Amino acid sequence: MRHRVRGRHLSRTSSHRLALRRNLAASLFTHGRIITTMPKAKEVRPFVERLITLSRKAVSKRDTDRPAYVHYYRMVLSKLQDKELTKKLMGEGKWREDGGIAQRYLTRNGGYTRIIRLSGSRLGVLTGGKVGKIPELEYKMEGVDRKLRLVGNRLGDNANRVIFELVEAAGEEYKEEVVEAKPEAPKVEPKKPGRRKPRAAKTGEAKAEAAQTKEKKAEKPSARPSAAGKKVEEKTEVKTQKTRETKKPQAKQEAQKKQKEDAE
Repeated sequence: MRHRVRGRHLSRTSSHRLALRRNLAASLFTHGRIITTMPKAKEVRPFVERLITLSRKAVSKRDTDRPAYVHYYRMVLSKLQDKELTKKLMGEGKWREDGGIAQRYLTRNGGYTRIIRLSGSRLGVLTGGKVGKIPELEYKMEGVDRKLRLVGNRLGDNANRVIFELVEAAGEEYKEEVVEAKPEAPKVEPKKPGRRKPRAAKTGEAKAEAAQTKEKKAEKPSARPSAAGKKVEEKTEVKTQKTRETKKPQAKQEAQKKQKEDAE
């Protein structure tokens, strides 16, 4: 059976893998951001986050429990094997004023690192780019401007390259966010479904006022005639015009008959 084979081999022996993991973690703590391959970043990420968690525990017990603080300090030093980086993590030495890396994450439970994919499938071309052009990535590391040419081959060498960085930018000072306390809004209780409240009985004066308002509304004619009223008026006008037109020739005929009879 396949026992004790958990993890990625990375084409290296066990001692070489341990050294690689330690060196990548040291570079990440030094610069805050490194460029590596996806398998290496995934292999180093738990190791880095474990070290930051131990440093957080140590910082929280620096003033209250000194033996526990020294114990965590020695654990980090044994895994990292670098005194200066251990001091940077714990906030000792020249990093005492800044608080160190662990001070940034006192209120953050995990998720201290981030992996960002760099390139696409072939020839170092980013997703959506053209094959003929070789794109360049510009970034800053420790205040120095740097460039990375994304050159690969058809087998996808460059597709595995990623940016492995701490969540906060390199060289960024830790600042505690001061949140002003806002007054709480009054709570509005939801209405409970049920019967409606009966309306209050109107007094005699209120009844008289309501009757007067109704009479006033009935007396007031509508300021604007409705569309139906306009149509009825138009129809009546058309009818009157037709009757006038029909009556004129009849009157003429009768007048002519009378003249003939008088002449005879």
